[in-house]
Amino acid sequence: MKKALIIAIIIVISVIALNFSDIVDSSVAVPTEEIVLQNVATQTVAPTATPTPIITPTASPVPTPTIEPYTDIVIGGTGDIMCHIQQVEDASLAADGEGYSFYHWFEFIKPALEYPDLMIANLEGPIAGEEQEYNGYPMFNFPDEIIPAVKDAGIDVLLNGNNHIMDKKIPGIQRTIQMLDDADIAHTGAWESAEARAKPLVIDVKGIKVGVISATYSLNGFAKHIDPDVLEYLVCFIDEEQVKKQIDLCKEFGAEVIVVSPHMGDEFEVHTRRGIRAYGEAYIKMGADIVFGHHPHVLREVVNMEVTLDDGSTRSGIIFWSLGNFVASMYGVQKEAGLIAYVGIRRDNHTGDISITTVEYLPTWNYRHGRDGYAYHILPVGTCIDFPEYYEKTNPDQGAVYRLDAVWRSTTELLGDEVATPLRYVPEAKE
Repeated sequence: MKKALIIAIIIVISVIALNFSDIVDSSVAVPTEEIVLQNVATQTVAPTATPTPIITPTASPVPTPTIEPYTDIVIGGTGDIMCHIQQVEDASLAADGEGYSFYHWFEFIKPALEYPDLMIANLEGPIAGEEQEYNGYPMFNFPDEIIPAVKDAGIDVLLNGNNHIMDKKIPGIQRTIQMLDDADIAHTGAWESAEARAKPLVIDVKGIKVGVISATYSLNGFAKHIDPDVLEYLVCFIDEEQVKKQIDLCKEFGAEVIVVSPHMGDEFEVHTRRGIRAYGEAYIKMGADIVFGHHPHVLREVVNMEVTLDDGSTRSGIIFWSLGNFVASMYGVQKEAGLIAYVGIRRDNHTGDISITTVEYLPTWNYRHGRDGYAYHILPVGTCIDFPEYYEKTNPDQGAVYRLDAVWRSTTELLGDEVATPLRYVPEAKE
C-alpha cells in the first residue's frame, strides 16, 4: 500500500516537472524578431513633420534711371565793377560813417543778377586793405565791404585779370585773393603761386562743367618791375599762347563749356579794331564758346563768330566785344550804359554735344544822383522806363527819365537784335 502511494507520488511529481519544463522551453523559444515586432506594436509612432516651405522673395526689378535728354543752363556776364573816390564816399554815407556799405548799388538790379545759373563780372581793382588807403583812379583800392555786397547781389565769379589789379602791387593782389577766398567767391585771372595757377577755374553748373578764363592786355607798366619767374604765374595775358594754355588746362579738368574774358581794346571806342578782332577769332578757334570783353568802359557790338579749323571743319562762338561799365563814376550816356549778357547753353545728355540756344542782353544804367555827394544805383532800363515806380525811392527827376530813354536807344542801336535779343524786362527767375 505504501509502495503504491509512493509510486503515485513519484508519477505526479514527474508530470508536474515535465509540464514546468515545457512552459520554460516555450518562453525561451519565441523568436527575437517576434519580440521586436511585439514591442514595436505597443509603441506610439510620432507622425512625420511636414517640412515648412522656404519662400524666397522675388526681387523687384530695378527701374532704369531716366536720363533727361537735355540739360539747359544760362551763363551771365556783365562789365566793370569800379570804385572811384566818389563811390567810396557814397558807400561811407550809406553806412552813416560806420565803415562802408555797397548793398544799395545792386538793390534794383539784383533779380537780374540772380537769374542766370552762373553770373560773371569784372572786379576792376584790388582789395588791399584800409592801411593801403582807399582811393579811386588812377590807383584803385576798394573797401573790404564791397565783397559781401557783390556776393549778396548774385554775382558768382569775379575776374581779376585787368590792368588795375596791380595798383597796390603784389601784396594787393595777394590780399584780394585771400579776401575772395575767405568770402567763398570764385575768382580767376590772378594767382599767388604756380601751383594755384595750375588749377583752373572750372565750375559745375547743374552738371555742366564751365571753365572761366580771365586775361589782361597790361598791368599799367608794372609788369617790367616784376621778377619774370613771378610774372609767369601772377596773371594771364591776352596773348594766344597763354590763353591757349588756360583753355587746354580747363579741358583737362573736364570743362565742357569755355568762357574767355579778355581785358582789351581801346578805351571809350565803341567799334572794335581789326587787331582786337583777331584775338577773338583765335580764342574761338582754340575752343572758347563765349567771349565776354572788358576794358573800353563803353559797350560794343556782339557777334556770332564762325571760324574754320585746321582740318577744314568749322566752329562758332558768341563774342560780346565789351560789356561796358556796370558801376563806375564816369559821365556820359555811353559810359553810363551797361548790360547783362545771357547766353543759353544746352548739352545733349546722350551725345554730350554742347550748343548755344539763346543770346540775350538786358540794358542797364549806372544812375548817379543826390545832393550830399552822389548815390549810385544800377537800374534795369526797360523796367524803369515802363514802370517808374520801380525806382521812385531814388526821387528821379526829368533828367533821369531822359537818360533812361537815351541809354535804351544807344544800347539797342549798337547791339541790335540779329545776334542777341534785347530784353525789356528782367527774366523771370527759374525754379
